[in-house]
Amino acid sequence: MVETGARLDVAIKGDGWFALQGTAGTVMTRDGRFQMDAEGQLRSVNGDLVLDPGGAPLALNVASGSPVIGADGSVVQNGQQVGAIGLYAFDPGTDPVRIGTSGILAAVPPAALVDGEAPAVLQGYLEQANVAPVREMTDLITIHRTFDNVAAMVRKSDAALEKMMQILGGNR
Repeated sequence: MVETGARLDVAIKGDGWFALQGTAGTVMTRDGRFQMDAEGQLRSVNGDLVLDPGGAPLALNVASGSPVIGADGSVVQNGQQVGAIGLYAFDPGTDPVRIGTSGILAAVPPAALVDGEAPAVLQGYLEQANVAPVREMTDLITIHRTFDNVAAMVRKSDAALEKMMQILGGNR
């Protein structure tokens, strides 16, 4: 988790997903970079509507200022709870359909996580990727070089075997 300080950045601490209303259906994501549009709709960075635990788009009051998001996903403006960010259990399966840069199309309806089973939500934080790009690139280069070395060794072995067959067969 990395602290951003942005009021609409949220991260899930634990197992859970955010649900979005996308053009292709319900999109599941862990990308909590949300923004409020002019009508008060909470949207993802791709413009999809953020859903509440009941599966409806979450609407805020633009005139009420910045929301406070609780650890349970509840959204409070001016001391009043105006909604909640839905947290869902979701299994992407073995062949997930990617939507955008960070979404997965839900093949089956996700199950809302409620009360004691819901993971914690951290306001002002974002979840970072679990991949270190420089390390992965270095590993890829190492693997590529190893493959090239093994391929060269196989070619040399084949050439030596062919030469031996020619010598033994009397074809010099």
